[in-house]
Amino acid sequence: MNKKISCVLVFFALMLMHPPCTSFAQSIAGKVVLVSPANTATNVSTSPLLVWMKADLAVTYWVEIAVDSFFIKIVDQTKTSSLGYTPVTLLQSHNYYWRVKGIPLDSAAAGPWSDTWSFTTSSPTLTAPRPILPADLSHDLDTALWFDWSRVANATGYHFQISLDNNFISHIRDTSVADTAVYITGLYLNTSYFWRVQATGDGGASSAFYETRFFTTSATSGVREPDLISSIVILADPFGVSLPVSVRCASACEVTVILYDLLGNEILRTNEGIVYGERTTRFDTNNLPQGTYILEVRAGDMTTRMKVIHIR
Repeated sequence: MNKKISCVLVFFALMLMHPPCTSFAQSIAGKVVLVSPANTATNVSTSPLLVWMKADLAVTYWVEIAVDSFFIKIVDQTKTSSLGYTPVTLLQSHNYYWRVKGIPLDSAAAGPWSDTWSFTTSSPTLTAPRPILPADLSHDLDTALWFDWSRVANATGYHFQISLDNNFISHIRDTSVADTAVYITGLYLNTSYFWRVQATGDGGASSAFYETRFFTTSATSGVREPDLISSIVILADPFGVSLPVSVRCASACEVTVILYDLLGNEILRTNEGIVYGERTTRFDTNNLPQGTYILEVRAGDMTTRMKVIHIR
């Protein structure tokens, strides 16, 4: 009887010293299968919900998000018991890589990494630029005009259209513009036009068109003498507490200088009277907010506009 007991004790001692291999293998968590967002998905939210399937024996999961497929530049990582995770807000228009591995109760026996998936976040939402000049319903305009509109955050350019009809079927101009203004020549006399503009961005993003604007050109040529104003010089650009403007007229004409904000609101105006030769006027801009403005110089029947920048 004592011999049997001794054999049993020896057996259990050997079991403790050399446990079966199967018990160790079963403690390793299985490989995680990713669910969403789908691999190579585009236009994904900057706060996406990353979802995966439950892995065998896993009780928690380790999640990594990086900007490179080697996970050298990790932007977010966490341990969670859920089957999903929403990372910190990611950047727009960026490509990200992510992976997950399961962790069992014995955290030292974590499972293998899942396959690496990627996604691209959405581009910034672009607002429609507001047309500024020429003003809506303007009449008797020149056949060569500056068109101005407001700047849109995150825009990389603008899509400008001018047409003979408000459905924009008969395009006179349909062009891409890098900045917030374009100079158009060759318009017809005594003709009505419609124009509009939209913002464009990275990844083919674009805003809606703002409301269509309408204007009519003059019935006669030569209303604005092209050489009436020989030069307009901004003596300080960007300007600070004052805006000095020098105007040189090739022939005697009445000069008016006006400053607008980007919404087309008149901010300052000075009537210089009849000018022949050079005249310098100076606006007091000490109380103006910092930003971009439209400077308009009227000499006789000619109007010239340009953008100026105010810094404090």
